[in-house]
Amino acid sequence: MEKLKERKMYKKPKVRQKKSILVLAWIVPIVALLISFGMMKDYFDQRGQSITILVNDVQGLNVRKSHIEYRGVKIGKLNSIKPDPYNLEKFIISAQIYKEFNYFIKKGTQFYVVKSNIGIDKIENIGTVLTGNYIELIPPTTNSYYLSNLPKETTFQALDEKPKNKGMFLNLKSKNGTLNIGTKVVFNGVQIGEIVKKLLLKELIEYKIVIYKKYQYLLTNESYFYIQNPVELSFTQEKLDFKIAPFKDMFFGLITLINDKKLKSIDKNWLYESLSELYYKKEKGFNITLKSDVIGKDEKLYFKGIEIGKVTDIFIQDSQKYAKLFVKEQFKKYITINTKFYKQSAIKTDIGLDGINIDIPSIKEIVFGGISFDYEKGDQNLEGNIFNLYLSKDEIKQIALEKEFFDITIKLNDLDNIKTSSNIFLNNVPIGKVKEIYLDELTPTVIVSVENKYKKFFGSDSKIYVEGIQVSLSKVKNLSLEVLGDKFILIPSEKSGLKKEYYVTHKNPIDSIFKEGKRFIIKSSDAKDLSINTPIFYKYTKIGNIEKIDLNTRTDDIELHLFIEQKYMKYINEDTLFYQDKTLNAKFGLFDSKVEIGSMKTFFQGGINIGFMYDLDENTEIINKDKNGFFIFLKEDPFFD
Repeated sequence: MEKLKERKMYKKPKVRQKKSILVLAWIVPIVALLISFGMMKDYFDQRGQSITILVNDVQGLNVRKSHIEYRGVKIGKLNSIKPDPYNLEKFIISAQIYKEFNYFIKKGTQFYVVKSNIGIDKIENIGTVLTGNYIELIPPTTNSYYLSNLPKETTFQALDEKPKNKGMFLNLKSKNGTLNIGTKVVFNGVQIGEIVKKLLLKELIEYKIVIYKKYQYLLTNESYFYIQNPVELSFTQEKLDFKIAPFKDMFFGLITLINDKKLKSIDKNWLYESLSELYYKKEKGFNITLKSDVIGKDEKLYFKGIEIGKVTDIFIQDSQKYAKLFVKEQFKKYITINTKFYKQSAIKTDIGLDGINIDIPSIKEIVFGGISFDYEKGDQNLEGNIFNLYLSKDEIKQIALEKEFFDITIKLNDLDNIKTSSNIFLNNVPIGKVKEIYLDELTPTVIVSVENKYKKFFGSDSKIYVEGIQVSLSKVKNLSLEVLGDKFILIPSEKSGLKKEYYVTHKNPIDSIFKEGKRFIIKSSDAKDLSINTPIFYKYTKIGNIEKIDLNTRTDDIELHLFIEQKYMKYINEDTLFYQDKTLNAKFGLFDSKVEIGSMKTFFQGGINIGFMYDLDENTEIINKDKNGFFIFLKEDPFFD
C-alpha cells in the first residue's frame, strides 16, 4: 500500500508539467504574432502616403539626402529616382509624405525643385550648396477647410521653377539673346516685373515676361518695351544727357516699359534694342544694305552734320558682315547708286605745302561713331543694291586715284636711299610715286604707281635707273634727294606691249648707257688722263664716250669700254685709230721752247680722238695698238643688255 501511494504521488506532478508546457507553446507564438502585427500596424500608420512626382531635371537630388519640405518643415522623403521608360526626357520620383501631413496630398498641390541661385543682385537657397537640392511643396490653398474638401491626388508634375507672383504674362520677340531669366522689367526706375521664360524661335528669341498684378494698370494700348543699355547718351541742341545704369544692371540688363501715344502704329509684340530704335520705327523711310566688317549696331548716318538715319540691324551672310541702314524718307533724294558711304569718327589732320587742315567731326560722331556719304547724281532705283562702307573719305579718294593709275614693280640689288616719298620721272616731269616697299625673297622690291596717261611710254624696251645725289669737284647735283629720297628715271619706249616689271642695277649712270649705238672694248697700256664719261671726238665733234674702265688681271692691260653713237658708226672701221689729244704739251730746251695746246673743248674736258693713219703724225700716241704696233678691236661690249 505504501508503495502504491508513493507511485501515485510521483505521477501527478508529471501530468501538470506537460499541460503547462503545452499552454506556453501556444501562448508564445500568439504573443509574438500580436507584437508583429502591432509593429506592422505602427509602421504602416507612420509610413504615410506614397506619391509619384514627374520632373524634367533631377540634378542635385539624392535619395539619401534630399527630402520634401513645406516652408522649412520636412514632411516627406524620397524613395527612388528613375528615368521614365516611356519618356526619357522625364524622371519618376517615388516619394512618401509622412502620415501627419497626408492632408497636403490634394488635387492642385504643386512641387518644384529648390536650387541655389547666386547673382550680383540676389542670393537664394545658398544652403543647398552644402545639403543638396530638395523638393518644395505648395498646397493649392492655405485654407484648411477648403483643403480638406479637395480630392486626393497621388501623381504630380513638378514645376521647372518656383511659381512667380501672379500677374499678366506677355511674350516679346527679339534678336537679342543676351537677357536672362530674372532680368527686371522697370517703369520709371521701379521694378514692375521680370523675365520668367526664354525660348529660341528659329532666328529669334522669345521672352516671356510677367507684369506683377499690382502694376497691371500700367499696361495700355500705348505700352512698348525696349532694352535699356548700360550707358545711354542723347544729344539735343540745348544739352547732352548722359545716363549710366546701376552697377548690377550693367551685367543683367533691364527691360523698360514706356507709354507713348505717338507710337500707336508700332509692333507691340517686339522687344526693341533701344529707345532710339523704338522711335525710329515711327519714322517713314527706307532701308539700304551696307557691306563692312567695322560697322556697329545703332551707328548714326549724317549728311552735312544732320542725323538722317541709323544702323538698325547687323547680319552675317556667306561669312560677310552686313548692316541694314535706315534712312529717313525726306533724304531719299540724296541716295543714288553712285553714293559712297564712309566712316567719319576721328579728328583728321592734313599737313601740306598750303598749310595745316584739321577736320573735326561733331561730338555725336566722335562718341557714337558716324557714317557719312558723298552725294553723286545717279539712278535712284536702289532695289537689290549693296553699298560698300569705306574706312574713311580718304580711302574713297585713294580708290578713285587707283583707277587713274597703274602699278609697276621694280626690283633692286640695294634699296639705298629709295623712300616711300620717292618719285619716278620722265624728262624731268614726275609721272608717278612709290606706293609700297617690301622684301621679296630678300630682294628689295618697290611698287610704283604711275598715271595712266603715261602708260604708252612703258613699252617692252623701256628701262629704268636710279638717280641720287651726285657730288664731284665740278658740281653738286640733286642735294634735295637726301630728304626726298632717290628718284627713278624712265627711259621711254613706245614699242608694243606694256612692261610692268623691271630689274634696276644702275644708279647715276652716264648719259650714254641707255642710248642706241655700238659698244667696243679696246686695250690700252694705261688709263692716264682718262675716266668714265671721257668723250670721244671726231673732228672736234663728240661721237661717243668711255663707259667703263677695267684692268685685265690676266694681261695687266687696261680695257676701255667705248660707246659710239649709231649715226657715227660709219667712221669706225678697220683703219680707225684711237688716240689721246694732249691738251697741253710743252718742251723746254737751252735755246728754245715749244708749247702745243689742243682744242679748247679737249683742254677742259680731256678726251679720246679718232683718226686715220694718213691724218696723224708719227708722234701721235695710238691707244689701240698691240706690242707689234698693229691696230686691234678686242670685241664688242655686252656691258648693258
